[in-house]
Amino acid sequence: RREDEAYVYEDVSVRKAPGVFALGEGRVGLLFRVDQDVMRGSGRQLGKAAGAILGLALNDRLVFTDPNGLPLRVAFPDNSLPGPSMGSMRVHAEAAGATSGDCLNLVLDRARMSVEVTATRLEDHEPGWPLVARLTGVDPDAGLAGLAAALQCDPTEVESALRGRGDNAVADALAPADSPGGVETTQRA
Repeated sequence: RREDEAYVYEDVSVRKAPGVFALGEGRVGLLFRVDQDVMRGSGRQLGKAAGAILGLALNDRLVFTDPNGLPLRVAFPDNSLPGPSMGSMRVHAEAAGATSGDCLNLVLDRARMSVEVTATRLEDHEPGWPLVARLTGVDPDAGLAGLAAALQCDPTEVESALRGRGDNAVADALAPADSPGGVETTQRA
């Protein structure tokens, strides 16, 4: 590929990308569990779906900054088969008060070059839209239609899409009335 040829992302279906939520043009929510790797400062794959939402090109090296001025580096080296990656999130996890086992949500905004980080201990929250918003970055007033848009699926497919990609914590956060047909969800992450 020549420098003037843009990288073409393949297989960037958000519906199939665990922990990725399309929040608008150049804006993505990322959800994952805090583990030993995060707490020791290891980086993490961003994934092609998230890279496509952010408009990352080959050899991009970007720095997103949180409200406290802490940087989060994102890079897409031209020799990376799995796609773009993020640098260490340890300082962000610590600043958000995260401990091992917590859920960490990062909202990356390309237009503002900002990152917002939220740590969530699931047992401290009741199911419902406030918890769904904490985990995904979706506006809590957007409801099921907003979550469906973030998953790029029909509202009737939200729970099956979440479970199909392994995002059981978000599926479990849906209040019973929010599940398709009002059926209570009993499966746990």
